[in-house]
Amino acid sequence: MNSTRDPFNRRGKASFKTPTAFGILQNAANKTAFQAVQSTRQAVEATRQAIQDSDMSFAIPRNVPNFESAQRKFEDNVWNKIPGNEKGLPMYKDKPSGKVYGYGGARGRRGFLRSKRGVGLIALVILGLLYWFGWSSEGTNVVVEEKDKGKSLVSNMGGSVTGKKKKKIDWDKRRQAVKDAFLLSWNAYEEHGWGYDEYHPVSKKGRYMAEPNGLGWIIVDALDTLMIMNCTREINHAREWISTSLDYDKKQDVNTFETTIRMLGGLLSAHYLQDTLPGLKPANSNDEDLFLEKATDLADRLMGAYESPSGVPWASVVLRDAKGEASHADGGASSTAEATTLQLEMKYLAFLTGEAHYWEVAEKVMQVVDNNGAKDGLLPIFIYADKGTFRGSEIRWGSRGDSYYEYLPKQYLQTNKQEPVYLEMWKESLNGAKKHLLAYTKHSHFTVLAELPGGIEGKLFPKMDHLVCFLPGTIALATTGGATLAEARKLPTWGKQQEEDITLARELTKTCMGMYKVTATGLAPEIAHFELDDPPKMYRTEILASKSELDTDVPEGEGWKSDFIIKPADAHNLQRPETVESLLYMWRITGDDIYREWGWDMFEAFVKHTIVEDNGGFSSVGDVTKVPPPTRDNMESFWLAETLKYMYLLFSPNDLLPLDQIVLNTEAHPFPRFDASKKRFKTGWERIPRDEKGNLVPKKAEEAKKTTRATESFGKSTASTATSMPGSFSRMINKAGMRRLGDPSPDEAYLSLTRADLDSIKTNDWLTDNAIAFWQEYLEREELTNFPKASIVLLRPSMAYMLRQSAEPLALKEALPDFSRTTHVFLPINDNSDVTQAEGGSHWSLLLVSIIDGVSFHYDSMTQSNEREARSTTMKLEQLLGKRLRFIPMADSPQQENGSDCGVFVCVLMRHLLLKRLLRADASKKVSMSMRDAHIDAKDGRKTMLKVIEDRRIEGKRRRSGSHSPFRNPSAHSKSPPRIGDEQSQER
Repeated sequence: MNSTRDPFNRRGKASFKTPTAFGILQNAANKTAFQAVQSTRQAVEATRQAIQDSDMSFAIPRNVPNFESAQRKFEDNVWNKIPGNEKGLPMYKDKPSGKVYGYGGARGRRGFLRSKRGVGLIALVILGLLYWFGWSSEGTNVVVEEKDKGKSLVSNMGGSVTGKKKKKIDWDKRRQAVKDAFLLSWNAYEEHGWGYDEYHPVSKKGRYMAEPNGLGWIIVDALDTLMIMNCTREINHAREWISTSLDYDKKQDVNTFETTIRMLGGLLSAHYLQDTLPGLKPANSNDEDLFLEKATDLADRLMGAYESPSGVPWASVVLRDAKGEASHADGGASSTAEATTLQLEMKYLAFLTGEAHYWEVAEKVMQVVDNNGAKDGLLPIFIYADKGTFRGSEIRWGSRGDSYYEYLPKQYLQTNKQEPVYLEMWKESLNGAKKHLLAYTKHSHFTVLAELPGGIEGKLFPKMDHLVCFLPGTIALATTGGATLAEARKLPTWGKQQEEDITLARELTKTCMGMYKVTATGLAPEIAHFELDDPPKMYRTEILASKSELDTDVPEGEGWKSDFIIKPADAHNLQRPETVESLLYMWRITGDDIYREWGWDMFEAFVKHTIVEDNGGFSSVGDVTKVPPPTRDNMESFWLAETLKYMYLLFSPNDLLPLDQIVLNTEAHPFPRFDASKKRFKTGWERIPRDEKGNLVPKKAEEAKKTTRATESFGKSTASTATSMPGSFSRMINKAGMRRLGDPSPDEAYLSLTRADLDSIKTNDWLTDNAIAFWQEYLEREELTNFPKASIVLLRPSMAYMLRQSAEPLALKEALPDFSRTTHVFLPINDNSDVTQAEGGSHWSLLLVSIIDGVSFHYDSMTQSNEREARSTTMKLEQLLGKRLRFIPMADSPQQENGSDCGVFVCVLMRHLLLKRLLRADASKKVSMSMRDAHIDAKDGRKTMLKVIEDRRIEGKRRRSGSHSPFRNPSAHSKSPPRIGDEQSQER
């Protein structure tokens, strides 16, 4: 299995040795060291002046920094080195507080360090050190030798790689380290990818998402981080680009959600911060509304997405035309999370401009979604924009579900708690999670927020996306409103339930941090699975706490680590922010420094393992279980917009963006809380009443649905039009239906193979869809023609994928074979989730469905990596057949030994199961479908496939063999299909 499919072998073969952590900021470190030399020189001069002043009886003692002097920054360096002055200046403060400068302590005898002799001695020591290290002459290049990988860098950043905690930690120094890492990333982008929407730090190239000049994807998303870090030069450069180059008048369809949270959110946040943080207002007063003007222009274009029959926004919108478009995947349905994570941005824009329509379209979505009456506040992850109804029943708080729940308490807080409906919805959803989703791991009782692929009545699936790790911070924020725990506990509303919720937040944070500490790199995988009891221990029956201290010295697979399962397909790390986001909330609210410590551990791991040589910046990585991890050559914009911003805030004083005064959108863009009534805005809808079981009261629900019924017929025609767009199902159906199984022409050529298809077989690469389809056609012609009574279907990869993605399988009957006379179906399963990507996905597996036995067998050469996709396909077949299918994951499937043989395993398994188990078995006996003792030689499999292709070429038999149809050969053998044995006990 490859981490990225590349059937045309476009990936470069070049590799390089992973640089050490010191190499990340070597140039930056040299520059910083040189500045330190200059600072020390200035400090020495200041010390000499102090000696001179003290010798003069009329001189004013220089015992505090001069706040007006140009020497201020050099004085700060000296004063911060004196014992008792560890605490730095609060951000954006121009006066010291407390004992920052050490003059609030006891006065007694004059200490040695404050005497003339002491000061002189210090000056001599400093000069001696300068001479010793060769820093005494101008222009000296500072070079630090690397001794141990990573140690020199992180030790210079206020931490220790030994794991031993210092008694006193210099958080200001650690904050500066984060800023240095940010600037390294930004400077690399500025040098090699300026203006591009994508940046690839290894190849040092970029790409526009729209021509010309792009959409400002990275620049706008990272702008407020620059402001928070007070990077004035970089801010001016970004502002200039936005002013002169950013133009949204493009004939380009963009994702409504991503464009809203990143671009609209980034512009609105920049507008807010330039008026909030000192020194950020533009020199020209005419530029003060630049960001707001750009935001308004963009929002007006995004408004087209809300012009659906139901009010639920279309997944995409064409910017120039302001025209919404249905999703190109997922049966045309929008992601529930995406549709309901636009409200903070649109409401804040409404407040700034006074334009009510931004507010109204945003809250309309919430009303339509809530009117569906999802049980216990747990929403399916897809919703149709035309109908306003859910598609399917899958429930999860990870991808496609996460930020719906995140924005409920944040909407309540954004308007200063003036919209309690959102707090009510939040409490309902959290209670639903406690009832149905929260479970404990088998060994160490880590708290896990699992999934329900089959809906609220289905079986629990012990999997957590890294995306879920937003939850503990959101729980803490919702419980306290952003106040500290000490303050919140004094409120009359505080009680046992609030204490339990804070404890839950702590436990979930520990689980998320365990996802980092369980790996060799100290970086979390994209997805983690967990070992649960059978049946699992559930939060609803008892509240448990993990006693694990996340000791990294525990051997892999033992102790607390045995509760975590990382599958190869999920082992990549995209530099996501959700865990450090929760660490920030937990530290700010509880005051517990463990969350800062964990954040520093995480930062060290990113520094050590995601750096790119030659000052390229940082890259996402392909496998966190390997040291060094392979790079993916991509820097997501949220690395700058979120991950490093959260880390910087985590190590900053808590009066920088106080949590009780702001809300952070899901892309970490801060907005102020505001009084909506000042602009005469208020909640324009009411929830349909629920009964004691949480169900909608029928009469009220019927009234609410009246307005949507009138639009359903229009919605259907709209959906029909939308799905005929390029890359959608209508094209796939036509393409897939060109050759109908069971009715081939005897003279028709074999499916054409391209050079890329052949190369995928020859070069040990990931097999293309076409290569697998060719193999299926070969089996039909050369094997199935000999068994006319064998009503077995080998469904092509494109058709199997279309079936899994379809929201209404019955609508595909015309394109699919007639399953009413079919006994068995073979389906290649691919984990691609983007229907617009013809060769998407990263892993193949095989699903064999015995319709006559009502069993679905899943053979996966990578430890059930595709189980979710296989289960989903089985469910779609159930709807199509009108028959219940028992899903059995074949745990004894032969396992591949590298990352690219999954497709070969599918082809070999398909042939073996077809010939050995179904066609040539004794129909009077039960047949075992176990592959326990089977061994697959992938190299031999590739050779066999190539030989078959070569034989067809030489013989000129690129036509249908035998007597036409695999179901019509009177001279062939006549055998009935065997029955499948049920000795399997692997169903789950």
